[in-house]
Amino acid sequence: MSKFDRLVCCRFGLGQFTLAAALVLMASAGVVRADEPLSTASLDELTSFRLPFLQDGDSGGREEDWDVSGPVRMRSADPEETGELAIKNIFGYSTSSHGDDDFEYELELEWGFMPDHHLILELPVEIGDGEVEGNADLTLGWHWRLWREQDWMPAFAMRNLIRIPSGVDSDGVDYEFRGLFTKTITPNQLRLQFSPSFKVVNGDIHAGERPFQWELYAGFDYRLSDATTLNLNYLFGSSASNGASDQHAIELGVDWDIADHQMLALGTRLGLDGDSEGDNWGIKLSYIISIDAPTFGG
Repeated sequence: MSKFDRLVCCRFGLGQFTLAAALVLMASAGVVRADEPLSTASLDELTSFRLPFLQDGDSGGREEDWDVSGPVRMRSADPEETGELAIKNIFGYSTSSHGDDDFEYELELEWGFMPDHHLILELPVEIGDGEVEGNADLTLGWHWRLWREQDWMPAFAMRNLIRIPSGVDSDGVDYEFRGLFTKTITPNQLRLQFSPSFKVVNGDIHAGERPFQWELYAGFDYRLSDATTLNLNYLFGSSASNGASDQHAIELGVDWDIADHQMLALGTRLGLDGDSEGDNWGIKLSYIISIDAPTFGG
């Protein structure tokens, strides 16, 4: 069996295990029954499932849900608005002590296809060094908010992301999981954000890259006005390369609604380690337009 065949079998087995675990949890909550086939209606119930102690309408009366849309690592547990497709054009520049300065363009799509869910597509392209390995690899993802805030409990969502080797001299399929916790401090103004994540690297894009990487971040987003949101984030995680020390960074971003369904967002990242691992400093500008899109479920 080839390496690719083993990888596909591993992914398929993981998917079967995840689905089985979800079905067991749904059955324990009465969403699906083991003695009935999984019909289309059951599938709708499955994807709209929330834990028994946090059913629909039980969100503590809060109406301040909003996503963090800018070109920063921070994301909230809140999904893209149902029935909207966000088209993000992201332009970035970064500098490091181990190589040339980098310029990048990234197209990102986020589609709120049903309540509490949205799908993600990311296509980054490095400009000026197009032959770099892995350039233009495609990432597909799924964001699922499992529950909203309830009293002292923060909202929680999970993101599953898969990098597909569609780019230059790329191989293998990488998997990333992110847990997203959002807790309101001041209604409709200030929220805390926390996220643990890990990444499993299967491709040979960079020699010496760690096969397992992890990261934690904590920060806040603050609404300066109805149209402007500021976010600040501290990140701590493993380095991408074997033998290198763990990395620390700070991100600062601002999202600005310039018109109906249009947004400008700016994000900057500062590395705090001063070594040759990762970028020392980077800045990104994002123009986001949202359009109506079809939905599924109620």
